[in-house]
Amino acid sequence: MHKYLIFIFIVFTGLLFSCQNKEEEIRKELNTGNKMWYDGDENGALTHYERVLELDPKNAEAIVLIGNVYYQWQKYDDAFKYYSLAIETDSLYGIAYKKRGDIHNLRKDFSKKCADYKKADALGVENLTNLIQNCP
Repeated sequence: MHKYLIFIFIVFTGLLFSCQNKEEEIRKELNTGNKMWYDGDENGALTHYERVLELDPKNAEAIVLIGNVYYQWQKYDDAFKYYSLAIETDSLYGIAYKKRGDIHNLRKDFSKKCADYKKADALGVENLTNLIQNCP
Protein backbone atom coordinates (compact mmCIF):
# COMPACT_ATOMS: atom_id res chain seq x y z
CA MET A 1 0.00 0.00 0.00
CA HIS A 2 2.83 2.38 0.87
CA LYS A 3 4.52 1.85 -2.51
CA TYR A 4 1.19 2.44 -4.27
CA LEU A 5 0.71 5.81 -2.54
CA ILE A 6 4.26 6.86 -3.40
CA PHE A 7 3.64 5.92 -7.03
CA ILE A 8 0.43 7.98 -7.15
CA PHE A 9 2.21 10.92 -5.52
CA ILE A 10 5.03 10.79 -8.08
CA VAL A 11 2.61 10.59 -11.02
CA PHE A 12 0.44 13.42 -9.68
CA THR A 13 3.47 15.62 -8.92
CA GLY A 14 4.86 14.96 -12.41
CA LEU A 15 1.57 15.94 -14.01
CA LEU A 16 1.33 19.07 -11.89
CA PHE A 17 4.82 20.24 -12.81
CA SER A 18 4.27 19.29 -16.44
CA CYS A 19 1.17 21.54 -16.57
CA GLN A 20 3.03 24.38 -14.88
CA ASN A 21 5.95 24.04 -17.28
CA LYS A 22 3.57 24.03 -20.25
CA GLU A 23 1.87 27.21 -19.03
CA GLU A 24 5.26 28.85 -18.51
CA GLU A 25 6.34 27.84 -22.01
CA ILE A 26 3.12 29.22 -23.47
CA ARG A 27 3.60 32.54 -21.65
CA LYS A 28 7.23 32.68 -22.80
CA GLU A 29 6.21 32.07 -26.43
CA LEU A 30 3.50 34.73 -26.24
CA ASN A 31 5.87 37.26 -24.68
CA THR A 32 8.58 36.56 -27.26
CA GLY A 33 6.05 36.82 -30.07
CA ASN A 34 4.74 40.10 -28.68
CA LYS A 35 8.26 41.53 -28.44
CA MET A 36 8.93 40.55 -32.04
CA TRP A 37 5.60 42.07 -33.09
CA TYR A 38 6.45 45.40 -31.44
CA ASP A 39 9.91 45.29 -33.01
CA GLY A 40 8.24 44.97 -36.43
CA ASP A 41 9.05 41.31 -37.05
CA GLU A 42 5.61 39.93 -37.90
CA ASN A 43 7.03 36.69 -39.33
CA GLY A 44 8.94 36.00 -36.14
CA ALA A 45 5.90 36.84 -34.03
CA LEU A 46 3.74 34.52 -36.12
CA THR A 47 6.19 31.67 -35.53
CA HIS A 48 5.90 32.08 -31.75
CA TYR A 49 2.11 32.43 -31.79
CA GLU A 50 1.84 29.26 -33.89
CA ARG A 51 4.10 27.50 -31.38
CA VAL A 52 1.57 28.40 -28.67
CA LEU A 53 -1.14 26.66 -30.70
CA GLU A 54 1.04 23.57 -30.93
CA LEU A 55 1.16 23.56 -27.13
CA ASP A 56 -2.48 24.56 -26.64
CA PRO A 57 -4.71 24.51 -29.76
CA LYS A 58 -7.49 26.28 -27.83
CA ASN A 59 -5.46 29.31 -26.75
CA ALA A 60 -7.75 32.15 -27.83
CA GLU A 61 -5.11 34.80 -27.14
CA ALA A 62 -2.67 33.22 -29.60
CA ILE A 63 -5.45 32.72 -32.15
CA VAL A 64 -6.33 36.44 -32.02
CA LEU A 65 -2.67 37.42 -32.23
CA ILE A 66 -2.28 35.31 -35.37
CA GLY A 67 -5.33 37.10 -36.72
CA ASN A 68 -3.65 40.40 -35.94
CA VAL A 69 -0.63 39.42 -38.03
CA TYR A 70 -2.86 38.65 -40.99
CA TYR A 71 -4.76 41.88 -40.41
CA GLN A 72 -1.46 43.80 -40.46
CA TRP A 73 -0.65 42.10 -43.77
CA GLN A 74 -4.09 43.14 -45.07
CA LYS A 75 -5.09 39.50 -45.45
CA TYR A 76 -8.49 40.25 -44.02
CA ASP A 77 -10.15 36.95 -44.93
CA ASP A 78 -7.45 35.05 -43.04
CA ALA A 79 -7.65 37.44 -40.10
CA PHE A 80 -11.44 37.05 -40.04
CA LYS A 81 -11.09 33.25 -39.91
CA TYR A 82 -8.75 33.47 -36.92
CA TYR A 83 -10.94 35.94 -35.05
CA SER A 84 -13.96 33.70 -35.66
CA LEU A 85 -11.96 30.67 -34.51
CA ALA A 86 -11.05 32.51 -31.31
CA ILE A 87 -14.74 33.16 -30.69
CA GLU A 88 -15.57 29.50 -31.32
CA THR A 89 -12.79 28.53 -28.92
CA ASP A 90 -13.73 31.01 -26.19
CA SER A 91 -17.05 32.77 -26.65
CA LEU A 92 -16.20 35.14 -23.78
CA TYR A 93 -12.97 36.49 -25.33
CA GLY A 94 -14.21 40.00 -26.05
CA ILE A 95 -11.28 41.31 -28.04
CA ALA A 96 -11.96 38.68 -30.73
CA TYR A 97 -15.41 40.21 -31.27
CA LYS A 98 -13.92 43.69 -31.46
CA LYS A 99 -11.31 42.61 -34.01
CA ARG A 100 -13.89 40.73 -36.09
CA GLY A 101 -16.08 43.83 -35.94
CA ASP A 102 -13.20 45.82 -37.42
CA ILE A 103 -13.25 43.53 -40.45
CA HIS A 104 -17.04 43.77 -40.76
CA ASN A 105 -16.51 47.54 -40.76
CA LEU A 106 -13.95 47.29 -43.59
CA ARG A 107 -16.42 45.14 -45.51
CA LYS A 108 -19.12 47.75 -44.83
CA ASP A 109 -21.30 45.11 -43.16
CA PHE A 110 -22.52 47.50 -40.52
CA SER A 111 -25.15 45.30 -38.89
CA LYS A 112 -22.60 42.56 -38.19
CA LYS A 113 -20.06 45.19 -37.13
CA CYS A 114 -22.52 46.55 -34.60
CA ALA A 115 -23.38 43.10 -33.30
CA ASP A 116 -19.71 42.24 -32.74
CA TYR A 117 -18.83 45.60 -31.21
CA LYS A 118 -21.82 45.42 -28.85
CA LYS A 119 -20.83 41.90 -27.80
CA ALA A 120 -17.25 43.06 -27.19
CA ASP A 121 -18.57 45.97 -25.14
CA ALA A 122 -20.80 43.66 -23.10
CA LEU A 123 -17.75 41.46 -22.41
CA GLY A 124 -15.82 44.42 -21.01
CA VAL A 125 -13.68 45.56 -23.93
CA GLU A 126 -13.03 49.24 -23.29
CA ASN A 127 -13.17 52.31 -25.54
CA LEU A 128 -15.92 51.14 -27.88
CA THR A 129 -18.27 54.07 -27.29
CA ASN A 130 -17.38 55.82 -30.56
CA LEU A 131 -17.65 52.56 -32.48
CA ILE A 132 -21.14 51.70 -31.26
CA GLN A 133 -22.67 55.16 -30.93
CA ASN A 134 -24.43 54.89 -34.32
CA CYS A 135 -25.50 51.29 -33.86
CA PRO A 136 -29.22 50.58 -33.47
